[in-house]
Amino acid sequence: MVITATLAGSTRTATVSLPGGPGPSTIDLPAPGCWTLHLRWSGHTDELKLHYVA
Repeated sequence: MVITATLAGSTRTATVSLPGGPGPSTIDLPAPGCWTLHLRWSGHTDELKLHYVA
């Protein structure tokens, strides 16, 4: 699974790769705030909005 995250109100992005695909995992983003996560895995896509607190 590849996660591309964008911080709301900025051009700041982060990309995280999770080799095991979707499932329980922990990721750290570079800064607290409201992030939009674009998820891609095995021909599937999804999007979620996340309030991240460091």
